[in-house]
Amino acid sequence: MRESVVFYRSFYEAIRRLPAEQFKASALAILEYGLDGKEPETDGIERTVFCMAKPQIDRSIHFLDKQNGRHCSEYKA
Repeated sequence: MRESVVFYRSFYEAIRRLPAEQFKASALAILEYGLDGKEPETDGIERTVFCMAKPQIDRSIHFLDKQNGRHCSEYKA
């Protein structure tokens, strides 16, 4: 579980014109993966949005972990 995640403007732009329920499901898919590592279980639009955002989320997680020292040998031990 993480305490933060980067939510890029491009994510917002991709979902902002969706109907309310799809907007909510898409935002939750991004945030739940970024914070808790949980992938969406549906095949709806939120899954499509998630698949497009996932590589950027993974890079952000890697960067944040590196910033917090979680890639150093002392942390892994």
